[in-house]
Amino acid sequence: RMLMYIGAYDLSVLRCEVLWLLATIAMIMLGVLVYIFDERFHLAGYVILAFSLAYLLLSFGRVDYVVASYNLRNVPYAARIPYDATNPYVTYNKEMDVYEDESDGSYDSIHANDQKKIMNDSSDIIYLSELSMDAAEPIFRTGNQELIERFVMNAEYDYKKAMTWRTYNFSRARFEQLKSEAGY
Repeated sequence: RMLMYIGAYDLSVLRCEVLWLLATIAMIMLGVLVYIFDERFHLAGYVILAFSLAYLLLSFGRVDYVVASYNLRNVPYAARIPYDATNPYVTYNKEMDVYEDESDGSYDSIHANDQKKIMNDSSDIIYLSELSMDAAEPIFRTGNQELIERFVMNAEYDYKKAMTWRTYNFSRARFEQLKSEAGY
């Protein structure tokens, strides 16, 4: 059911945590099944090891990066047209203020204002802009100026102090690098 819910309403940090918990419970139940058939099995040690490994996976899994990547991959096609910088078939016709895509042999275009409306009317923009700095890479990759500006504003509000050797954070350092490359 959770996968159907994610398919309908996209991914969130809380939904990732629910999936993590369900997978952890499944691993523990697998250990219980083994214990039922073999009483020599050290169930307590297995549960501690399984939970510890699952916790490490959750802690170092960069959940916000996964959420942002998944949600931005599933934006409606029209909203992705101008932001797919790797697609050589997407062009911006400045004279007509239209984004054009000829990648599949057909000729699709969307007016720039329509494209902005698709991305800006969504509450997903607000949710994505409030993720941690782990989400910086996929957000900066979109090229969506409003999303990037909101994300930068939220991140700078949350982290006002300068980084020192004691407070160094790889995600924050990557965010600062992306921010300076984008000219913010």
